Amino acid sequence: MMIKANKQTTPAWQRGITLIELMVAMVISLILLIGVGSVYISSKRSYAVQEEYARMQENAHFAFQFLTQDIRQAGYAGCNPVINSMLNLTSADDDLFDFTNAIYGWEYTGSGPGTTVTVGADPLAAAPNGDKDDWDDHHATPEDLHASLQGRVLAGTDVVVIKSAREVPNLIPSGNTPPNSAQVDFPNATGIKQGTVVMLSDCDKADLFMNGAAATATSLTRASGCGGYTPCNIQPANKDWSHNYRAGEYRVVTTTSRAYFIGVGASGEPALFRISYDQGTGGTPEELIEGVESMQVLYGEDLVNDTVFTPTRYVTFDNVTDINNVISVRISLLMRTPAEMPARPTDTKTYRLGGVDNATAVTLDPTNDKRLRKVFTTTIVLRNKLVTGRG
Repeated sequence: MMIKANKQTTPAWQRGITLIELMVAMVISLILLIGVGSVYISSKRSYAVQEEYARMQENAHFAFQFLTQDIRQAGYAGCNPVINSMLNLTSADDDLFDFTNAIYGWEYTGSGPGTTVTVGADPLAAAPNGDKDDWDDHHATPEDLHASLQGRVLAGTDVVVIKSAREVPNLIPSGNTPPNSAQVDFPNATGIKQGTVVMLSDCDKADLFMNGAAATATSLTRASGCGGYTPCNIQPANKDWSHNYRAGEYRVVTTTSRAYFIGVGASGEPALFRISYDQGTGGTPEELIEGVESMQVLYGEDLVNDTVFTPTRYVTFDNVTDINNVISVRISLLMRTPAEMPARPTDTKTYRLGGVDNATAVTLDPTNDKRLRKVFTTTIVLRNKLVTGRG
């Protein structure tokens, strides 16, 4: 008799999965992965946009910090004396070293309120080729950009020049300085570099001149030789100090004249630059903040001769009636990201700088790319004008 073996039955939980079940599971997993990946990519893009916006805001903050600090000091001249210039100025240099005016500027032709400035496909290409005649100042016969700025300023952007003085602590002359003296003596080395533009002041009057002596010297000289620095001085024999300076009653202050403009940065991007003319017209451009595509400047002019200092109007510098009436400055910066963002739509928008509508603002039409852009505007009061009044 044959004995038939019992057929063992495999439990259901040990049987595995079918091909259909495996495919369904893979499809569900793929859908989940796609969803997670989409959320990740979206979050990454959003983070990148927010990071670039934050970077633009930070750059704008630092740009305005530089501008605000200098503009608030504009016009400071110690105890506000009547300034007599001993500098050997040409008409062009006068714009940088006339310290009776707190502020100066050049307006790019055709970039005032109510106009549209179109930036070409390569907005930086125009920088070295910008014609000096494309900028005007406030003179009846406009003067071109100063030589130190020519070929450096981006077309379509403005230039603002800020002038002020800084007191030198513990630098006290050792005696009288008569009107015909060619130097000012001190008990120790002055520490003031050759070519520095300085003032003698006793709160009655002041004399502006360029120091011709080295920082290690115990005197400041106003000789006509300034070691190659310009504009240097008028021959001492041809012009005296404004008056006799008596020992213990006068001090020395250094001056600074700074031009802010938009140029091409080291990275090839537009950037905010500054040239300091502390040692004459040979200042070196200093890159401050990258990503500044345009700067438009309006000047608040008070045309009412009263004790209430309120701007009557904001105008471009070439339309200023009297520089002594300017009591505030409105600056608009168009910031942009250094690189394009491929996932972003092409930027075809226009941007208003300096005003709220087409009549009061400069409309900038940048090149159509995928960069992020934003306009930042601030109004800065010339504090020293409010203290000293006009003129």
